[in-house]
Amino acid sequence: MKAKFVSTLSLTLLLLLFIFTLTACGHEHVASGWIMDPPATCTSVGYRYQKCISCGEILQKETYNTNHSYEEGFCIYCKRPQYNEEHLKYERVTLNGEEGYTVAGIGNCYSVDLRIPEKHNSLPVLAISDNAFLNAVRIESVVIPKTVQRIGSRAFYKCEPLKTVQFADGSSCVSIGDFAFAECPKLRTVEIPSGVTVLGNSLFSGCLKLKNLTLHDGIKEVGEDAFGGCTELLTNEENGLVYLGTATNPYLILMDVTDRGITAITPNESTRIIAPGALAGCVALTQLTLPEGLLAISPYAFSGCIALNALTIPAGVTVLGNYALQDCTALTAISLPTGLLRIGVGAFSNCASLTTLTLPESLTHVGATAFFGCGKLQFNTHGTGKYLGTATNPYFLLCGHSAPSATDAPHADNRLVADHAESTIIP
Repeated sequence: MKAKFVSTLSLTLLLLLFIFTLTACGHEHVASGWIMDPPATCTSVGYRYQKCISCGEILQKETYNTNHSYEEGFCIYCKRPQYNEEHLKYERVTLNGEEGYTVAGIGNCYSVDLRIPEKHNSLPVLAISDNAFLNAVRIESVVIPKTVQRIGSRAFYKCEPLKTVQFADGSSCVSIGDFAFAECPKLRTVEIPSGVTVLGNSLFSGCLKLKNLTLHDGIKEVGEDAFGGCTELLTNEENGLVYLGTATNPYLILMDVTDRGITAITPNESTRIIAPGALAGCVALTQLTLPEGLLAISPYAFSGCIALNALTIPAGVTVLGNYALQDCTALTAISLPTGLLRIGVGAFSNCASLTTLTLPESLTHVGATAFFGCGKLQFNTHGTGKYLGTATNPYFLLCGHSAPSATDAPHADNRLVADHAESTIIP
C-alpha cells in the first residue's frame, strides 16, 4: 500500500511539473504575433520575438533577415534597382565582322550605378548606339565593358545626374561620337581608353564640373568645342600658356593663353595639338612658332589673329580644322606641310591679304568655303572653274566657279573637289 502511494505521488508531481513548465504563470500562454525590434532590412539583421499576451513572458526569439522592398522601381532601403542591366534595350548588330549586340536604349532598366554587361544572350555587347541614354534621369555612374568598340553620338547627352564614366581594363573602344557626354553638368571623372585617338565635336561641352579627364599620349585630334564650358579641368601652365596633358606629357594639348594681348608665342616642344580656339582673338600676335611634333590644329585655333602675317605649319600636321585661320586678315604667306590630309570648312575664310597658296598633293578633303573672302588669292582658271594647285599641278583642287550653274567639265588634271564647289561662287 505504501509503495503504491509513493508511485501515485511521484506520477502526480511529474504531471504538475509538466503543466507548470507549459504555464509558468498559472495559465495557458497565448502567443502574440512577431514583434520586430529592431526590424530587419535588406542590409541589416533584425531581431524579433513572440510573447504571451496575458503575462508578457517571452516565448521565443530569433534574429532574421528580409528581402528587398521595392517602390517605384528601387529598394526603399539599399536603392537597388528592381530591373537591372538585363532590362536595357538591346539590338543585334555586326561590327567589324563580329556578331553581337548594341545597347540601343535605357529600356526598363532602373540602375543608378550602371554596369553595362559584356554579354547579352551569350553574345558580346559591341557598341552603345546613338542617343542610347539621351536625357536619362537616374544614371549617376557608368562602367563600360571592354567589349564595347564604339560609343555613338549623343549616347549620354544630357544625362544630368551622371558623375563618373569608367572604361573597363583592356577596353577595345576606338570611337566616341560627337556630343557623346555633352551637357552632363555633374560629370567629374572620365578616363579616355587608349584606342580612342579623336575627341569628337562637343564631346564634353557643357560638362561644367569635369575636373579629372585622364588622357593618353595617343590623342591625335580634338574636335570643335570639345571642352566648351569645362572651366574646372585640371590643367598646367607654362610661360602664360595653358595645357591639358597626361602623366607622361603635361603639354599634350595647348588649351589657352592667359593674355590675349601677347605678341609672340612659342608652345612647348612636346605640344601635339592646338585645341579649339586656343589662341583665337590674340589680336597683337605677330610671331607664332609651332613645335615640330605638332599633329593637329583644331577649329578656330588662330581665328581672329589679325596681326599674324606669316605662318609655317610643321610637317607632322595632318588636320587644319574648321575656321582655324578665319579672319587672319594680315596673313600673306603660309607654308602647308606635305602630309596635310584635311583642310576644314572656312579654314582660310576672310584671309583678305593671302595672295598665293601651294597645296600638298596629300590632301584628301577640303571643306566648303575654305577660301571664302580671300579676295587677293590667285586662282587658276579653266572655263568657269577656279582652281588651286600643287607645286606640279595647277588644277589639283577645284574650289568653285566664277558663274552660277556652271556646266563645263573640270580640267583633266583636277584631282580633288572642295565641298559644295558646284555652288560656290568665286568672283
